[in-house]
Amino acid sequence: MDDLGVTAGDHVVVESTEAMCSLKALPLRPEITESKRRQTEQHPSRYPDPVSALQLERITGTDVDIPSIYLDAERREALGLGRQATVEAEERSASADGQTTGESTPLAAGASQPVKVSRNSVSSYLRSLNDSTVPVVGGLLGTVVVFEQSLTFDQRLAVVGAGLFLVLLSITYRVRKSTID
Repeated sequence: MDDLGVTAGDHVVVESTEAMCSLKALPLRPEITESKRRQTEQHPSRYPDPVSALQLERITGTDVDIPSIYLDAERREALGLGRQATVEAEERSASADGQTTGESTPLAAGASQPVKVSRNSVSSYLRSLNDSTVPVVGGLLGTVVVFEQSLTFDQRLAVVGAGLFLVLLSITYRVRKSTID
């Protein structure tokens, strides 16, 4: 979340080679982080080091730090993560007679599969707008008060309408951020 500049509740776009989806970014609770750490230690073959599993050191020639994200089974399925790795594993393990051996890799469960995560531009825009709503609306109302004599009724109405529109967008952002997908 820090790398992308998003805060809890902002939406991000997660893309695999097969699909993409918009998800709410949430920090992991300490108990989940600890549970994942224990799983990785207890089952290292199931949770391989992503740099080694994806052979990234060969590509980059430098140390690579890959932040981990955790997706529930439904999202992994929607992104085709486990299915893609299973097909690749079956192709690699096909025997000479064309039959697959059923051999599986750690990637078959969706672990260590690369995805692209980026900020959802609409969510980022609404957050930025929310952060500036109070000063902008204050400025608009100040403009109406200071220039009251020089503004026509329609111009004053337009300025107040713009302020109300910004307030509605800010409320939309806050409601969207507080609801769980």
